[in-house]
Amino acid sequence: MSMINLWSSTSLQDASGPQTEREKSEIFFAKQSPEVTELFDEIKALDLRKSLIDEQAASRYLENNSTNDYSFYFKNLKNSNEKKEIETIDFRLEQLQNEIREKISPAESNRTDLLLQSRNSDSISKFDKSAAQRWVVKHAYEMGWKKELFSGFEEMYS
Repeated sequence: MSMINLWSSTSLQDASGPQTEREKSEIFFAKQSPEVTELFDEIKALDLRKSLIDEQAASRYLENNSTNDYSFYFKNLKNSNEKKEIETIDFRLEQLQNEIREKISPAESNRTDLLLQSRNSDSISKFDKSAAQRWVVKHAYEMGWKKELFSGFEEMYS
């Protein structure tokens, strides 16, 4: 099970190729209640606005500076209005995420948090190790595992 993190979570039957974390998040939240889907759509719109502010600031910086000193760029990226808008966006994003957490079942809370955190990532979606572990245990029971038959073996080797 230690190598399972290198697996893709995309089904082999999916002809479109591996999913990104962003696609996985969008699929998950689209399958939720309309209210949750609407909250997630607002999160996506705020994420887009925030990235546009970053792009505008970066463009402005590159127009006004011939140097490639990006340390200055990262420290002085945004003007005060942009900083205030980003703070407002971040505050609203936190509110929306909390509202989503309240509306999703407790059984899905860990998954929800992971998907909210990775919603902007274009990296390939990782396989859920806990899902694989649950499948192995379920399959062992289906094949006839019983404590009386195998506990001695398990104590010796695990």
